[in-house]
Amino acid sequence: MKHIAALRMLCGRERGGLGITEEDEANPYLISYQYEPWSSGKHKSYGTRPVPRSYQEVLSSNPMLLDPAQITITEEDLRIARMITPTLNPDVFKVGAIWPFGWHQLRRTGAVNMQSSGQVDDSSLQLQLKHQSREMTLYYGRHHSRLALNEEVRILYIQTIYEEQARAMQSISGPQFASPLGETRKASIVNLISEKDAATLIKSFKRGEVSARSIRAGFCFNARPCPYGGVESITQCLGGSNGKGCPDLLLDVTKVDDINRYDKSLDAQLAVVHPDSPRYRALQSEKRSIEKYHAHVQAQNR
Repeated sequence: MKHIAALRMLCGRERGGLGITEEDEANPYLISYQYEPWSSGKHKSYGTRPVPRSYQEVLSSNPMLLDPAQITITEEDLRIARMITPTLNPDVFKVGAIWPFGWHQLRRTGAVNMQSSGQVDDSSLQLQLKHQSREMTLYYGRHHSRLALNEEVRILYIQTIYEEQARAMQSISGPQFASPLGETRKASIVNLISEKDAATLIKSFKRGEVSARSIRAGFCFNARPCPYGGVESITQCLGGSNGKGCPDLLLDVTKVDDINRYDKSLDAQLAVVHPDSPRYRALQSEKRSIEKYHAHVQAQNR
């Protein structure tokens, strides 16, 4: 990419009128617009950053790049994938389908493989991933440990997860859980679960028919991949600055102590973060979401 960027810089400099600085010439962007003589696109200023194409767009434009037989999901592929991410969408990830690739997925797969290889140390991986802290790198590639588990231990571990999920789901009709959208929304989720006994629930979890995972504020019933997660942040779970909350969320009112500890950690971060930064504003949004959580808990306890 460095070689291509340097060659493209030569073309951009000859074209002129693109606002290229001496610093740009010495250290060009790895990705820029095409300035080659044969390029037919509009040539914007060099400082304007292009939007990268998605991995799927690249594969669609280059159908001969990968062998379809090599990227078709097999039973073993699906078994390993569900070990790492039990909540995979069964409509997308199924035997015989083509793997849906994404750039971030490729990055994470590389991190997991490097950690599991035993040939790349943590500091080297941190440098490759451009992470600020070592802890972030270890968290990012944590799935490699799941693949390294003894098969018998792995089966017991996953079975226990399913059993714990089923046990928790059988109590969602009680006052412990509340939907930020009200009792009507909670009832629709409860009706989906309450018809199944524990054994049936475990089978449904394994087949991906029922999705339920514990998050910071309660349980998430979103069967699709969520960009917000609900673990590192609860802002979107509780509706952000204006929304009422996520329809797939059931708040757990017994997690007050955990939320209070999280609140204290936010205060500690706010004390050292620059007040005019995106991180500061994100932390403030988390604080407002915690206030919403406590308001729901108080309403539930009346």
